[in-house]
Amino acid sequence: MEQAQVSDNDFPTPHEFFVSVPMYKTYKWDDTSFNNVLGIAKFQGSIDTYCVECKDRSVFVVAYPDLGLARADIRDRLQRPYICVIQAKCSRVNEHVACYVFRLHEKDGVTKIGQYPSAADTAKQDLKKYRKVLSDEHQKGYTKAVGLFAHGVGAGSIVYLRKIFEALVEEAHQEAIQDAAWLSAHGAEYSALRMGEKVAALDKFLPSDLVQHPRLYGFLSQGLHGLTEDKCLELFPMLMMAVDFILDQKLEKLEKKQKREALDKLLNNTQT
Repeated sequence: MEQAQVSDNDFPTPHEFFVSVPMYKTYKWDDTSFNNVLGIAKFQGSIDTYCVECKDRSVFVVAYPDLGLARADIRDRLQRPYICVIQAKCSRVNEHVACYVFRLHEKDGVTKIGQYPSAADTAKQDLKKYRKVLSDEHQKGYTKAVGLFAHGVGAGSIVYLRKIFEALVEEAHQEAIQDAAWLSAHGAEYSALRMGEKVAALDKFLPSDLVQHPRLYGFLSQGLHGLTEDKCLELFPMLMMAVDFILDQKLEKLEKKQKREALDKLLNNTQT
């Protein structure tokens, strides 16, 4: 799914506010980031997201007249809380609409207070490709995690995603113990290892991006009890990326296996 990342200056672009930023998380703005605030209030362009009616990803287009306000006029308006509603039409069917609602205020900042389709709707769509390699239970957990994150719930979202990550690492461990060389080198000590050490020990069975970038999951060894909600929200996208790396690798392995089996079948059927 779309990762909840923001721009290098830590203030999201308008498009990031639409598709990535969780609801109810407020971003303070100043003179250097005001152009992004202006970009929300006067947004005209396209948004790549999931269409509930089409049941597929689509490009939504915002096409309405410019507000006609000068930069200074908008700044004056934002001295008081201003509710900004952005509606976009699906490029496939104009009647299909995506909607985003923001509270803009010079003192309080920018807060997304509503959106349709929801982040959970998008997550369900993105999870379709993983159905062959992710259990029904973990698909539900993944969707719950994304939904909680979208509503600004940090610790709860991390707990659901952590359960999936640990289960996927254990699946790699079960694959590893079938390898005599791995079992001889790591089998006796594995259960006592911390999560980062387990991933390193499973380097031949997990994605290299996961093994080489321990920041994606390293905080799991420290426990979650000491993390604030904001810190959990900051870490959630990294853990989600770690999960996606593993799922992508599992899907690639499955597709290769299926192709090999199909080739073997063809070869067997053409033997003379």
